[in-house]
Amino acid sequence: MNLSNYILEFKGQLFVLDENRNNSYVSGNKIRKLNGIIKNPFVNKGILSFGSPFSSHLLACAWWASYLGVNSIGLVICENNINFNDYPHLKAAEHLGMKLIKVLSTEASNKIDIYREQFVDYFWIPGGGHTKEAAKEYTDLFEQLFLEERINHNITRVVLPFGTGTTAYGIWKSVSKRGIIVIGVSVSRNLDRCIQALTELEGVENFEGLEIIDIYHKYYGRRLSIFEKSRDIFFKNTSILIDPIYNAVAITYLIEKKLNNVLYVNTGGSLNNLL
Repeated sequence: MNLSNYILEFKGQLFVLDENRNNSYVSGNKIRKLNGIIKNPFVNKGILSFGSPFSSHLLACAWWASYLGVNSIGLVICENNINFNDYPHLKAAEHLGMKLIKVLSTEASNKIDIYREQFVDYFWIPGGGHTKEAAKEYTDLFEQLFLEERINHNITRVVLPFGTGTTAYGIWKSVSKRGIIVIGVSVSRNLDRCIQALTELEGVENFEGLEIIDIYHKYYGRRLSIFEKSRDIFFKNTSILIDPIYNAVAITYLIEKKLNNVLYVNTGGSLNNLL
């Protein structure tokens, strides 16, 4: 499936790859990653995956399942009992036909194994679409952008939110060859867990040119005033309303450090603006 890509320029110092525009209904980096993960032809009975209440990953899985005409099951990893209707991505996933199942974080590993054994005829997708095939979607995308000369020569850094690190890793494999640094701002994991997740993809252990910032990871899901202020500043400067959970964290780092000559990757998750 061909997905649109948009690079916007602001005063020659900030460029935004706006993945919020790559699909007419369910947009963002998750839909692009699944474009590399979903098999063609698709032979499974359905799709099975997991995610947090804030993540757009389960919604992307639900969209693909609906598009393919198969069932989908989403395991929602949470700290306590929640109402799916309180979380826009989950509500939209249910609307697309996904069966959502609450799983307490303390039981997640065991419950995931149980459901994978129970639904062996479903196509299993790791949380966040964390696979090398998904990462390759972003390597290929940036190689195409360079080939088309759409990456401004003044750009010295790529900044984006870091979840599982799949998107950051894929971009890094392309831009690091050209001397551009990737800065991934972690939203929920400390540095060690981020590095571990990156290594899981292809066994690579040296990530020269990839910086991981984990100073905000303990605040996952919290709409702190510093994040809200950064969203407001970014909106006034770009007219792009970034989501308050993932992108707000990365934009806060970008603004606090006063970084210029940056390509910012808006990874999507726009429905979180309805929280």
